[in-house]
Amino acid sequence: MPFDKHLEFLSKINIIIFNHNRQQGMGNIITLLGFGKKVYVRSDVTCWKMFEEKGIKLFDIKKEIDLRSIDKRVIEMNKKTLKNFFSGDIIKSMEDDF
Repeated sequence: MPFDKHLEFLSKINIIIFNHNRQQGMGNIITLLGFGKKVYVRSDVTCWKMFEEKGIKLFDIKKEIDLRSIDKRVIEMNKKTLKNFFSGDIIKSMEDDF
């Protein structure tokens, strides 16, 4: 699938559940959070702790799944925090270090 079509597909998702028992789909998780989507992940995978430490709100698949929309304040906080850690400039500067 071409990248632009993939992004278009992701943008149409409202709530997504990643029930992997190991870290998978980081690019999709970051993209979906950036789109303001509600992302459920298992709290026992490594990416959960990383997002939690950065103050990015995920939802725990091990708890009750709530199909209501995510609070707009949480969306804005996630977007702002994601830009601080995963923007193109930040990633490029990290690549320059290696």
